[in-house]
Amino acid sequence: MAKRESTSSSADDRRVSPRRLRELRQYFGNLTQGQFGAWFGVEQAMVSQWESEGEKGKRPAPIREIVQAFGVSVDWLMDLSPFMWSYQVTELRNHIRTYLLGPDVEWLHLPEATPTDRFRQLVSECQAAAPGMCTDRFLELLSNTDEATLEAILGERSSVDHTHYSRLANFLDLPLVWFRNGDRSLINDTRLEPYRQVILDAVARGISPEKMALLVEAASA
Repeated sequence: MAKRESTSSSADDRRVSPRRLRELRQYFGNLTQGQFGAWFGVEQAMVSQWESEGEKGKRPAPIREIVQAFGVSVDWLMDLSPFMWSYQVTELRNHIRTYLLGPDVEWLHLPEATPTDRFRQLVSECQAAAPGMCTDRFLELLSNTDEATLEAILGERSSVDHTHYSRLANFLDLPLVWFRNGDRSLINDTRLEPYRQVILDAVARGISPEKMALLVEAASA
């Protein structure tokens, strides 16, 4: 029987798809190669090598570190699966949805609550539920802010607009309009739950709603 390989060197031999790296940078706000490289202590030139189809003999992209930093699945990162997110992200999304439907945060759904109130509460719960993934740096990325701006928002010295909560809403699989109006029914609607991940992955891959409609029409013909 073949011996299972578990050393870090064998794990590092797994290759990240250059296409997936570009998609990942695009998803998180069109990060430049330099900005992406800064997460892993490398220069822009190294990221360029990671994204080059012909650089098979060069230092491979750090697959474990990328998975841990951004919550994507290994199989997606290697272009072996269409499903982008790891089980940790799925668990976080399920936790947040359950949390928002609980009695302790009913006030978040009232008209008196503001988008900033909802944003602050979600960031706090993400940090509590998944501290390893939802680091300050990652939350700054999700909220399209820098350290000082996020600190001011969470410290009740500033408020949010859609540029701050839209990426967070997408990552947590929450309706964007809920941040604006707090409509609880938007959180509770599970009719599309079996298809949610497929839809999100299609959007992440650049498939427009119009193209998705054509694909559904063709498949059902």
